[in-house]
Amino acid sequence: VSCADQREETVLTEAQTEEAEAAVAMARIMPEAEPGIIPYDICIPVYDPTSVQDVALIDRDGAIELALSYAELSADDVYDVEAELDDEPAGKFWDVEFRYNGYEYSYFIDAESGEIVRSDVELDN
Repeated sequence: VSCADQREETVLTEAQTEEAEAAVAMARIMPEAEPGIIPYDICIPVYDPTSVQDVALIDRDGAIELALSYAELSADDVYDVEAELDDEPAGKFWDVEFRYNGYEYSYFIDAESGEIVRSDVELDN
């Protein structure tokens, strides 16, 4: 069965789809992970850096704005804002961190799509 045929034949529940999408997101940022982390027998697109043609990336301010919006905070609320563009095997990602009210917020954002791939909030030490 080809990958295209398999995609058409695979029907997942909403919960299975969400789990599969999370696994795909992790596979994109962690390509060295074991292939068995994908919970369903579905086709996963393979990242090919040669297929990307001059894609416009989200800039630093845009990445910070996305993270703040996701946290439901404004630039005036936070301090120690940092944003670094990481060049990973799966693409370019913004690593955005800031502090607010005793907590450190961290976001890993796809620089092409603006998708928040990973987020974390922990007590600020």
